[in-house]
Amino acid sequence: MRYLPIELDVRGREALVIGDHGEAEAKVTRLLAAGARVTWLAANADEARASSLRAAAAASAGTEAGVLVMDARAAREEDLARAWIVFIDGDDALAAQVRAGPHADRLLLCALDRPEHSTFANPAVAHVHGLTVAVGSGGVSPGTVREIRRGLERAFDGERFGRWMATLATLRASLPRGERSERMREALRGFSVDVAVRYPPWFEGGAGAPGGATDGVGDAPSAAAGAAPRPARAPRPARRGRSTRATRTPT
Repeated sequence: MRYLPIELDVRGREALVIGDHGEAEAKVTRLLAAGARVTWLAANADEARASSLRAAAAASAGTEAGVLVMDARAAREEDLARAWIVFIDGDDALAAQVRAGPHADRLLLCALDRPEHSTFANPAVAHVHGLTVAVGSGGVSPGTVREIRRGLERAFDGERFGRWMATLATLRASLPRGERSERMREALRGFSVDVAVRYPPWFEGGAGAPGGATDGVGDAPSAAAGAAPRPARAPRPARRGRSTRATRTPT
């Protein structure tokens, strides 16, 4: 495992987001919700868009939402010198320059979908009803990670799960510290989560990846010498086209 999964406290920290090619806005929203001071440099910057993002962050984080300055100009040296964490979206040349530049040793740098220019990989985050799940692939397949995040959001974005989390929060707050661990374990008995995963036909058929790239993609792992390969497991049927199944809670 190349990366160490951690959670960063960015409240009051200077964050710099450069570019706007698909993922930048989501990063800005999350940084604002976490209380960062964000400078977003994007070609299509406008105050109406910035105001909308500020309002969304304030609704999500309350009074602890961060500060956003949005500008259409290019990044400057003083931006990098001031920043603590940097996201670059869609500019590989700039990402390589920053990674090799004078601030590289102290900056937290994420060039989106370009781990070779980054000092950290930014996971996909599903945040539903107080549940936060971060999913990463070490830069191998951001698209797979995004699909997993969407599946988690679909599975947990229901009234019943929201009520379950609210009930647990109320229970936890009512328990004295000495009884809390045991009583919370008791409350969780009977709770479980089932997950169903679907794969594309080219993978299940062992035909190799689209575009002619094979490299063993879609094949089962090699068997040990002298041992027969294990048969591939059939995919579990999906329910109503979902990638994941909803949680099951005690009644």
